Formats: sequence, C-alpha cells, structure tokens
Amino acid sequence: MSEFSLPPARPVTRFNAEMPLAQMTGELPKVSVVVVGYSMPDQLERTLYSLSLHYQRGVGAGDYEVLVLENDSGNNLGELRACGYPGDFRYFLREEKEPTP
Repeated sequence: MSEFSLPPARPVTRFNAEMPLAQMTGELPKVSVVVVGYSMPDQLERTLYSLSLHYQRGVGAGDYEVLVLENDSGNNLGELRACGYPGDFRYFLREEKEPTP
C-alpha cells in the first residue's frame, strides 16, 4: 500500500442501533419546498406546475407545501399565478430589487 492509498472502507450504517426511533403520531411529516425566483415568471410558472398536485402521486395537499419567494424585479409572477395550482402554495414578494443567493 502506497502512502497515498486509502484504507478499505468500513460499512456505514445510517442509524445507531441504540438511538431511539421517533414515535409516529399517525400524521406524516410535512415537506416544505422553497422556490426562489427573480425576473423569470415563465420558468417559475413551469416549475410550480411540476410541483402541483397534478404531478404528484400518492400525496395530498396536506403532505407538502410550496413556498414561493420572489425578489421584485418588475417582471414578477405574482401571487395569483403562483398560488393558482392545486396544493398548498404560498407566495412572498421580497422588496429587494436584485437577485439574492
């Protein structure tokens, strides 16, 4: 084995056997999807449509939410278009005039 070789990999287990498991209360966890946009309403609309209930299988509106954050570019999608899909969509318009990471 050269000095630059790595030792053989050990198996990695995801959960520690002694770690207590979360107790299910009968309600599944909710997933939040955050979508950020700036001056691209058509692309943003296609993205939101793909996240709507039209495209989801085996999940309901209460299983996930989509948070749309859009910086004010003057070329905005707007709340009516962003929240017009079946599912739990919420829209937030930020007053920043430039894209943010």
